[in-house]
Amino acid sequence: MISEVEQLMIKRIMIFGILASLIQVMNYYFLIFILWNVGKFFHTPTKTGFTWGLTILYSTYIFGITTIIQNSLIEILYKKNIRIYLFFGALITFTLAVENFNFWPIKTLILTISGLVTLSIKFYLDHKIDKSKIINR
Repeated sequence: MISEVEQLMIKRIMIFGILASLIQVMNYYFLIFILWNVGKFFHTPTKTGFTWGLTILYSTYIFGITTIIQNSLIEILYKKNIRIYLFFGALITFTLAVENFNFWPIKTLILTISGLVTLSIKFYLDHKIDKSKIINR
């Protein structure tokens, strides 16, 4: 049988690891869309549609995998210092994976800003929210 501590750990991973990661990915995609439309006010690109081929799909997959790993490790290890290292590790990993300033500098900038903002919001919320109150309900 699973002990009560293990049940709480599984619940933490499901809520703050996987569910939070899915919410982050949705926020990431929404922020890309918003930044793209705001950017069109300042400069009309040759292609005004939101279709970037595989760029958005690839970056969303990379961002999703990175956040699921980061959030799950944060919940498994559950130490404040680890959270900071995993935040910077996820940010660096994501930035290096989507970084291609030579071919599409504006798109890379939008993807990087979206990833930075989304990861920073989760990092801030992790710092401010008492997760034990949420789990115990």
